Amino acid sequence: MRRPLVTIAILAIMILAPWSLTTSSLDETEQNMANGRAGNIVISELLVSPNNLVSNSTSGNMNVYNATDWNGDGDYGKYSDQFIEIWNSGDATVDVSDWILSTTSGSPPCQLAWNTNISADGRIVVFRADSDLDLSYYDGETVTISDDSGNFVNSMTFPEYDSLYGKSYVENSNGDLVKVTPTPGWGPNDTGTYTVAQNIVKCFKVSNTDSSRAFLLQGRVVTMENENSVINQGNVMVRDGKITGVWSSADQPPAGVDFSDVPIIQTDGTIYPGLIDLHNHMHYNHIPLWDFNVHLNTNQRSEEGGYTNRYQWGDNWDYGPSITWMKNNVQDRDRWDMASEQMKYAEVQLVAGGVTAVQGSPSSGTQAWDSILARNVELYNFGQDNVQTCAVCSWNENSYNSQGKIDDMADGDLEAWFIHLSEGVDSSSKQEFDDLYAKGLVKEQTMVIHGTGLDRSQFDKMAEVNADLIWSPLSNLLLYGDTTDVVEADNAGVR
Repeated sequence: MRRPLVTIAILAIMILAPWSLTTSSLDETEQNMANGRAGNIVISELLVSPNNLVSNSTSGNMNVYNATDWNGDGDYGKYSDQFIEIWNSGDATVDVSDWILSTTSGSPPCQLAWNTNISADGRIVVFRADSDLDLSYYDGETVTISDDSGNFVNSMTFPEYDSLYGKSYVENSNGDLVKVTPTPGWGPNDTGTYTVAQNIVKCFKVSNTDSSRAFLLQGRVVTMENENSVINQGNVMVRDGKITGVWSSADQPPAGVDFSDVPIIQTDGTIYPGLIDLHNHMHYNHIPLWDFNVHLNTNQRSEEGGYTNRYQWGDNWDYGPSITWMKNNVQDRDRWDMASEQMKYAEVQLVAGGVTAVQGSPSSGTQAWDSILARNVELYNFGQDNVQTCAVCSWNENSYNSQGKIDDMADGDLEAWFIHLSEGVDSSSKQEFDDLYAKGLVKEQTMVIHGTGLDRSQFDKMAEVNADLIWSPLSNLLLYGDTTDVVEADNAGVR
């Protein structure tokens, strides 16, 4: 069963739950021993700006900037090869299993893998590809390691706009930062030229345990049941991330509401239910609505005079200058961190319209935009990473690992799969659904975005497995002149 995505919008108040970690008590002797061991563990090296692999067709040089694939995974650059090195400066092995690495720029903390031991004078390396810890050139960063009870052990800080491509930070004997050639997992007494790290360790994200807490919000409550549904002295009870009761202070609370260990929060504001926008392209939201002319011949157009499928309008001569170039100029180039600023703008737009959770973040290593002003359902700020989006992917190719996707759905590793499907009004758009169904990929976890070309028989197949439909009428009508038959979808029992 897919876990429901639940959200609450609070106007005039913003409640941001901090990361919390469970702590356990140690007696004085145990505490002193733990502190003694922890004192030997230090953050010893940080690589913030790995070189990217760039080819020069003129010179034939396929590695212009001498990029190094430090973790040997075939990918080059910051999303894979940023790393944190941890050193045991003591004379005894230290078990750092479940110890916590955290940063200050928004990435969720992670716990080092089980059975991770660092020998005396040994080093381990945690890569971004194995942790999703983002080391921000633009914001600077403090990287901290804490023990498995959440006690601070050590940290290293680097300033904003300071790192150099292909150089690591280390601290000299005076504690000052210096930039050196990276040596991930290798100590100063090791000699040689290194092109790959040693002692690579995975680091697994820490769940946001605050989702299980309870609190009572008090203020003016707008329930949206009708235009007069306003409770001036209202209460909203939240437990385990879900609303368990809404009532007026003049009435008795609903039966079964659990008030144990519940703090009361006086919002002095108005509380609205938040909207969940499950189809967006947030990295395009700074661009005006596209004013275009259909470039196809009359006999190639839909009955309504539009395009017939999603693979046509991208060939319009104006799509590049008006859309793609405008997006890429902000998102894909080094433009003073404008990508993050643009995403903040997009989230402000959403919140102003009552949206508190949204699908459609750009593909990147970023775990949250602007500290989750609007929660991004594909990213980590729902306390999990079990949501994926397939806007343009290779599911229809023979090489696609359909069985792997099916297995992920079956064992809970994939709880929602957003797929752009059957976006168009021609037979090829309709056939897409049949092809996906034949691969066994129409499941309860499947969230079909568009489904414009689907008929009743296909909606029946979706209903049989409890697959969901996400309707996008505006873009459908603008591009194709028609939209999804949601009446038939509803009659079939599709959610």
